[in-house]
Amino acid sequence: MAGTATAVTSGDAIPLLDDNGSGQYIKGRNNARDIRVGLLGALWQVDTDGFTTKPGIIAQPTDAGSLFVSGQVSPNQTVLIRKGRAIVARSGQGAYVFVSEQDQTVNMPAASGANFRTDVVCAAVGDLATFGGDAAHGPFWWVEQGALGGGVPATPTGMLKLAEVFRAANDNTISGEVVDKRSVTGLFGAINLVAGGDLAAAGTNWGQLRDTGSAIERWSGAVWQPIQDYGPGKLLGRVRRTTNLAYTNTETIGDNITFTPRTGRQYRIELNCGSYGGNNSPSAIQGRFRSVAGTGPITAGSTLRGQFIMPVPNGLSQGGSWHTITDASELGTSQITVGYSAQGTAGNTSGSLVGSAANHETTFSVTDVT
Repeated sequence: MAGTATAVTSGDAIPLLDDNGSGQYIKGRNNARDIRVGLLGALWQVDTDGFTTKPGIIAQPTDAGSLFVSGQVSPNQTVLIRKGRAIVARSGQGAYVFVSEQDQTVNMPAASGANFRTDVVCAAVGDLATFGGDAAHGPFWWVEQGALGGGVPATPTGMLKLAEVFRAANDNTISGEVVDKRSVTGLFGAINLVAGGDLAAAGTNWGQLRDTGSAIERWSGAVWQPIQDYGPGKLLGRVRRTTNLAYTNTETIGDNITFTPRTGRQYRIELNCGSYGGNNSPSAIQGRFRSVAGTGPITAGSTLRGQFIMPVPNGLSQGGSWHTITDASELGTSQITVGYSAQGTAGNTSGSLVGSAANHETTFSVTDVT
């Protein structure tokens, strides 16, 4: 082999032995930092710089409560932190594996008598061999107190935030004031579990996979794209009419369904009519699908998502089905309400969609068909 070798001055290889002084390469070389930066860094999910190990809890299906912080069953001035594992990253030193083998109780500092504040509960790893000023050597809990009357304090450098705890003035009983703020990490290239605030976080590397609890998604470099559902055609809502929907030449609003659309998904909005009728012949019903942000109500002025004409020969028809397909980019990512309406056309001054009559049920549904 011919060529020129240039040493990597700011790196290492694992495992590797060195010259013991007699020309024999039998002396141990690698240290703890090599393991953290080299081995763990190669195995675990990376952060946004593409190199640093991403910190977070190591959540498995059997311990979804890993390092979960809560008040006690009998509330007092302490919090309970469930057992679990996490990756804690420290600048220049790579990834430490944090392990807590049993649920532990942590004392919280007393509330102020003057004003409220917010405290932050963190997991940390002390390394006195490298950071002489650390508060401990090994895994420890840290409570960062917020400013009186102020906002949430910054998470100390090199620590993993687990929860925020609101502390009202003169209140040393902690119960529902704990807010879960854990992030999740996992093996590089594996399907990583996500929940809570992590659902809104961007991916850290192209092709990254995650399990949201309802779908498997892939990071495209710009957005999370669903690649697999746990079940095809997930029904998000269905309404069955128990009374007729009477309409005239004025638009009459029918039933509606509220749900939260998600980025990159498509939704089928469908009306199935057992029968419908009008008082003139020939006649027809003009139907529309409409939507509005939030929980409604749907009105005749709400955003139009689709429309259709239902001919009613001889004043009565034995039903039919009408639908439209829309996606989350059209609906938005916040909560939305969709509904349908009906009105008579020029030759049809009034009529109805039949509700609860036998074999003539009218239903309205929304299905995730991605």
